[in-house]
Amino acid sequence: MAYGVDKWEISLDSLDKGANLSTKTYQLQATDDTEAATAAAAFVAAYVTMTECFVPTYRVNKVYSDPLIVGVPTSDLAMNSVQAIVSGSLSVSALKRATFVVNGPKAAVFIDTSGPNRDVVAVATNPTAAFIGEFKGGGHVFISDGELFATAPNPTGIRRTVYRRLA
Repeated sequence: MAYGVDKWEISLDSLDKGANLSTKTYQLQATDDTEAATAAAAFVAAYVTMTECFVPTYRVNKVYSDPLIVGVPTSDLAMNSVQAIVSGSLSVSALKRATFVVNGPKAAVFIDTSGPNRDVVAVATNPTAAFIGEFKGGGHVFISDGELFATAPNPTGIRRTVYRRLA
């Protein structure tokens, strides 16, 4: 993986009178962080002159891409319709839960490749345990609204297949 900066985007939130939040994303005309920040500030200033809604927040996002990725995956497991769903208690309260979904999971994410455990996520072994750790204290991201998974009990997970109609 050779990810590099591809572009900058601005995502801004629009709050209406019903307290509904809508997010719009636009690509910025920028070649570095300074230009992106300047362009974003100018764009937000112009946007607020066009709307009656409030713009409570905006984000400037640096988008990275891997130029070595060409085409599509060839693995039979690389399907967005097959998902590993993991749910666990949050550290703030055992009664609050959060869930993450991984599309096209690798076979190693599940306890077994056949039989009754083929649909059960192996939460105690890698790579899943390491990924769950990203959402716990000492990890790098929040699972939900600035919250983390509880250290115990471990989250649980299953395989889900989402079927869609083809036209």
